[in-house]
Amino acid sequence: MGKECESVRWSDGRTRTRRHATLAGVDKETRQSLIILGVTGALFGFAWLARGALGIEWSAESVRETVNGFGWWGPVFFVLLTGFRSFLLVPSQIMLVAAGWA
Repeated sequence: MGKECESVRWSDGRTRTRRHATLAGVDKETRQSLIILGVTGALFGFAWLARGALGIEWSAESVRETVNGFGWWGPVFFVLLTGFRSFLLVPSQIMLVAAGWA
């Protein structure tokens, strides 16, 4: 993890200790909470980027256009999209309307 602190000597001869930010001094529960928070944030960031890359917006028409763009793989993609919709931050109502169930 690197050094915890480092001595720095200034030009006039003074020295001071610079501490690096590490998780070494944090208790186990706080460290786990920070890791879970970081992973969750990364997943939400990935979902936001994936939804943008796929061109999925907050409308049933957008979901239909995206699924139709996959040709005969569209139904398979729709099943996968429905399974991962909570990770892609797409509400279930939009998916149901896009499927024609509502």
